[in-house]
This record gives sequence, structure tokens and C-alpha cells, in this order.
Amino acid sequence: MRLGNEEYVISLVIVSSLLAIVTVPAWLLLLEPHIDRLDALDPATVATVLGKSFLLPMLLGIAVRWFMPDASARLSDVLLKFVGIAFSACALLLLATHWQVVGAILGAPILALGGFTLAALGVGHLMGGPDPNDRTALAVTCATRHIGVAMVIAAATPGPRTVVLIVAYVLASALVIIPYMKWRGRVTAAGLRRSK
Repeated sequence: MRLGNEEYVISLVIVSSLLAIVTVPAWLLLLEPHIDRLDALDPATVATVLGKSFLLPMLLGIAVRWFMPDASARLSDVLLKFVGIAFSACALLLLATHWQVVGAILGAPILALGGFTLAALGVGHLMGGPDPNDRTALAVTCATRHIGVAMVIAAATPGPRTVVLIVAYVLASALVIIPYMKWRGRVTAAGLRRSK
């Protein structure tokens, strides 16, 4: 299903990424006394990680689409499928080889991550405005932004344990986001049938 118009979705992603430069260090500063081995990050580090891992590739993609619109549409579909398969394979391998880390976060921690994602989806959905596609886009952006923040922290704190925790976080979030997306797809389809 469509996630709002392209300009709206891109603006959401860019604004939330730029805000992360300030909000990630602030959150880590608040959490540092309560979580062992959690190091604070300065805004410059966050900006560098976001720039290299997200903003630069996105700008490159926008430039390719601008100069080669037809070829970029075909290429993006192939790349998304390839990345999805590669990510899934690597995630399963990491979870299988570091199962003891996963075991430590099963139960309450995973439920907390799922609840956090569900709350973010709810806020985005309620604040998304009258357009159903924009509403869905804001909800998904709110929920996945936390994954982006986790990726920034992981990039600054390398190691297999951190990566496994991020993979577990992504999977817990997916268990909440995928049913939401299916529900929104059904709602949109029902609305289109009624309007005909």
C-alpha cells in the first residue's frame, strides 16, 4: 500500500533523522545511569553516522532517480528484494550463533520493545491527519524511528552482542508493524470499494 505522497514521506524521514542528532545524545544521557555499558554520544558522532549510513545514500538515490527515473524504479525494486533477503539471512545467522544473547532478552524485554513500538504507532496514527495514507506513513515513521536510533547506537558501539540486540529489536518491531500495515491495507481497500 502507499505510504502517503513521496514528498511527505521523504520530509518525515529527513526531519526525524535531523532531530535524532539532538535527541539521541539527550536520550543516552538520560539512560546512561540506568543501563550498564551504555556510553554517551555527542551530536557530532550521531550526525556523522547518520550522514554516512542514511542521508548520503538517500541523496544519492534522489539524484539517480532525478537523472534516470525509469531505470531507478526498476533498480530500486531489485535492490529492495536483495537487501531484504540479505538482511534476513544475516539476521537468522546472528540469532543462531548468538542464541544466548537472545535468550537473555526474551520475555519482558521483548514485550517492552513491542509495547514501545505499538505506542509509537498509536501516536503517529492519531496525529497523522485526515489522509489515510499520510496517517499510516506517520505511524510507521514514528515506530521505525526507534530502530534508526538503535542503529546509530550500534554503529557507535560495535560488537556482535550489540548487533544481535538490534536484530532482536527489529524483529520485535516487525511483529507489531506488519499486522498494522495489513490492517491499514484492508481499511484502504474497503474505502476504495465504498467510493466506487
